[in-house]
Amino acid sequence: MVAASESLDELWHQLAEKMKESDESASVEEWNTLIKAAADQGDLERGVYFIGLMKKTGRAPTAGSYDILLSVCGKSIGTREKEIAFHLVEQVRNLSTNCVERTT
Repeated sequence: MVAASESLDELWHQLAEKMKESDESASVEEWNTLIKAAADQGDLERGVYFIGLMKKTGRAPTAGSYDILLSVCGKSIGTREKEIAFHLVEQVRNLSTNCVERTT
């Protein structure tokens, strides 16, 4: 859980600095903590943005990464949230398909 004193921006800054110093992507758990912080604030678009950054840094999101955002989408009823949820489900479906193809 994210400490109340840590804002989403602070968490992102800490993670970005760590990646800059180590010259490698953060762990899935670190990314998921950041995504969860965005989701906890109801900032779905920023959560999706972080998943995109996660991919760009070479770290593949897991089904759990998408589940974090989908759980928030289920609580929202707006059109934008529905579009985001659809996009996330498509990403999970693609992730599942890729996993099956790699094991066969």
